[in-house]
Amino acid sequence: MSCELGLRSNAGIAADSWDGRRSREAVFIAHVRTRLPRMTVRDLTPMLDSRRNIKSPREIVLIRESSDLAPNSSRHDPRLHRQLPQRAEP
Repeated sequence: MSCELGLRSNAGIAADSWDGRRSREAVFIAHVRTRLPRMTVRDLTPMLDSRRNIKSPREIVLIRESSDLAPNSSRHDPRLHRQLPQRAEP
């Protein structure tokens, strides 16, 4: 699950007063605190997000190759191609 998708999902759960579920993170932290009560739990999201922005030269090559292949994939399998809705011109 991507970081943004996880955050949106948790925000949706938190915003719904009828839901009653705890986020995956809250459940995980509760398990850790139960099993390891002296353990300090900290939010490492900012540090992890900053690391995601750093790409190795090999990662950059793979990203470029995959972006070059993506437009051609819909020609081979029409199920992979989705039409975007047409915007009305003002």
